Amino acid sequence: MVEGANFLVSFDNESAKHGFFATRFIEAENAQDAENKVIELLRIELANLVENASSDSPVMFVEEIEEIGSFEGITVPSPGFVWFPDERGH
Repeated sequence: MVEGANFLVSFDNESAKHGFFATRFIEAENAQDAENKVIELLRIELANLVENASSDSPVMFVEEIEEIGSFEGITVPSPGFVWFPDERGH
């Protein structure tokens, strides 16, 4: 699970700072590899949505990594984001 903060995005034609939570399932060699891969995956997914200036970058934090032996028998949910207003002053 990843948390994002300080993302300037437009919803209903109104730009505002938002944060998000997102869960992704990926294959990785270890926890560090999983963290690197998921952050890069999310950067690609969000590239066309983020409106931040380069001097005001958004941030992402890997909140939780859970290792499973295999995806066999696991129903992987569709990727998505849970957005919320980011009022933390990033």
